[in-house]
Amino acid sequence: MAHFPAPPRLPGRAGVIVVGGGMAGLELAGQLHRSGAGEVLVIESGPGLESRHVSQSYPERRAGEVVLRPERDRHFFRGWEPVGSPHFADGSGLRRRLGGRSLYWWGIVVPMDPWALIEPWWPASVIADLTGSRRGGASLYAQVAEDLGIPAAALSPGDTRGPGPSFSLAGLDFHPVPRAVRGTGSRWSAYSPLDYWRDPVTASPVRALDGVTIACQHTVERVLLRDGRAAGVRAVRAGDCDPVDIRADAVVLAAGTIENSRLVLRSRANGGTTRQRLTGLSDHIVQGFTLTLPAGAADPAVALPAGHFVSPGDGGHRSNLFLGTEELASGSVRVEVSTMGEHLPNERSFVEHRRAPDGTTSVHVGAALAEADEALVAEQQQRLGDLWRSLGARYGLPATPLVFGGFGTWRPLSGGLVTYASALGTVNHEGCTIRLGDGLTERHEVEDVPGLYVLGPATFPRLGAANPSLTTLALSRRLAAILAGPPRHGTACPSPARG
Repeated sequence: MAHFPAPPRLPGRAGVIVVGGGMAGLELAGQLHRSGAGEVLVIESGPGLESRHVSQSYPERRAGEVVLRPERDRHFFRGWEPVGSPHFADGSGLRRRLGGRSLYWWGIVVPMDPWALIEPWWPASVIADLTGSRRGGASLYAQVAEDLGIPAAALSPGDTRGPGPSFSLAGLDFHPVPRAVRGTGSRWSAYSPLDYWRDPVTASPVRALDGVTIACQHTVERVLLRDGRAAGVRAVRAGDCDPVDIRADAVVLAAGTIENSRLVLRSRANGGTTRQRLTGLSDHIVQGFTLTLPAGAADPAVALPAGHFVSPGDGGHRSNLFLGTEELASGSVRVEVSTMGEHLPNERSFVEHRRAPDGTTSVHVGAALAEADEALVAEQQQRLGDLWRSLGARYGLPATPLVFGGFGTWRPLSGGLVTYASALGTVNHEGCTIRLGDGLTERHEVEDVPGLYVLGPATFPRLGAANPSLTTLALSRRLAAILAGPPRHGTACPSPARG
């Protein structure tokens, strides 16, 4: 099994330091190696002893528990204090381990919604690279999809030129959800950039990436500056008190939105500043319902197919609808319907870095809905109600009205029906605090701290309704190409292990 232990000592210098060994940071490191970019150091705060997806490393029931109840996961960590709301509180945090959330996600790969990936929100050059052509080749979305084994047509289920819908319900067309997964049943695994290093099923090593060093169990305290430019980081090993300074030509923050925000704020702080804030913190607005249908509840001719399906939204609705059906061992069928909508960046949602008189620092997080988001919540509930009535008619269920509780609650109704509304911060899609074109240049560089780069959903100008992972992977490749410079002929380019 591939292990990534904490090294006995960190190098004194690297060409590029990547802070965070999750989806964004490891994809960047793998792509920098493919480009022959020189010495890369990845610093991860958690351990690297188990590198498989939770569905491979845990029994099915335990895997579901650590995904849905993150506070029961030994790798769960929250390094901030929530302010004045149920958001970014219980169940909201990081997975401090090598691989991060890439070892927990469902593998859903959908591009940023075309109604959200527009100017002036997103820079034109970024839009072109994602959807048009990157350096004369295929778009970044197409490149990533090909490497992950996703047919290009599957990425745009609303495109009428592609395959038709699998079924229609409540006047909406549902298509299979494209997922970067391998395996079936309970023994599946989603893509992780750790696939560059190890087999995703057995966790055995597949290759060593010369020039890439992974240092687990080290936390970056701050970015080092020289003449106003990022010049390295100060890190401390778990259980140690003595920090180590590592110099670098470039520092890339890929440690998650709130941790990235902390490090950017601290790089800007001066001795007399007690509070600094980045606004626009966003997460997806998710509501839904679940129910279990007894065996034989519907005629096979009208029963929904098993699997996971999506009905894309538009700029007016700003939400995608998901429907999943699963046959249980008893023969009963579990149905879950959810809607994932865009939480718009606003001034009342923020990450704040505070410095106390004694010199200690802390991070505080606040989240609130914009007026347009309040309307979105009501519209989501109406659409879920329409779907519930259509399901009831199809399966002969009583027309119990859907009633929702507040954010962060599950509400049992009659007949085994349960509604829920996820608090912001528990969907694990938080972003939008260090935005491309607004504080971050089109080259992913912090405008007032040259040499400091940022990756992940923190850089999204807006979230859209789509799951962020495909865009995160694509932007990691974009920054890798920027840092590596022009392509070098003859450079070996291994791809992640997928077969």
